Amino acid sequence: MTSPEVVLSYGMGADSTALLMRWIHDPATRPCLLERLLVVTAMTGDEWPATGQMVATHMLPLLREHQIRFAQVARGGPAEADGIRVLDDSRAPARLHLRGPWTLADEMRAGGTVPQRAGRRKCSLKFKGWVIDKFLSGEISGPFRHVIGYEAGEHGRAVRDASHDSTARTGTYPLIEWGWYRQACESYISVQAGVSWPKSACTFCPFALATAAGTRRVLDCYAADPGAGATALVLEHLAVSLNPRQSLAPGDRLLDLLAADPRQRPA
Repeated sequence: MTSPEVVLSYGMGADSTALLMRWIHDPATRPCLLERLLVVTAMTGDEWPATGQMVATHMLPLLREHQIRFAQVARGGPAEADGIRVLDDSRAPARLHLRGPWTLADEMRAGGTVPQRAGRRKCSLKFKGWVIDKFLSGEISGPFRHVIGYEAGEHGRAVRDASHDSTARTGTYPLIEWGWYRQACESYISVQAGVSWPKSACTFCPFALATAAGTRRVLDCYAADPGAGATALVLEHLAVSLNPRQSLAPGDRLLDLLAADPRQRPA
């Protein structure tokens, strides 16, 4: 198999979806021939089902039509020695595999903790960054550009990512180069696909609860998917039983937020 020239870390959210859509619909923006592109997604196992449905409905057909290689990978277990699992690797992907053998929720339950808001996003590094790096180490035989869908308001994250460049890997950030903020990404998807694309996150992500607007979005999602709300409540309960400071919401227990919202009674 020909070694890819460009790798896109596809997080399934609006930013990287808009980036990939534009490459497909506007050939002048492509960094390489589509046959030399590798799209890879690391599955945490706890993405919102609605996001998965959107990708399956709108993106998988495009990937099949243009024969773009799409690899879906996940952790094989809690230890690095467990390696990774390739859930699918195809130029004609027929199914989105949201769960691997070891999920982030498994990790949180085993450790009696929740994702930490302070410091580096270790959950993302362990379940996304490490998994993709491990996969690429067996797939890339030469220098490649690693594209990340940081939008124009995330220049600091791009700078941090670029510090990991090497003689083989060069990080590139097209949305920043285009001057596209998230609103531009969402608008582009709306024009191309006629849908409002959800924000990608795990169903118990504390970063999604960090703002009032984010909390409203999450509560709306829990109202539509009580099972996701119940999972988050269980993880929080286990964590605060061991350490009362380990709530999911800043300054509040997620339990209190849900208890105050009549829509959440099923959860």
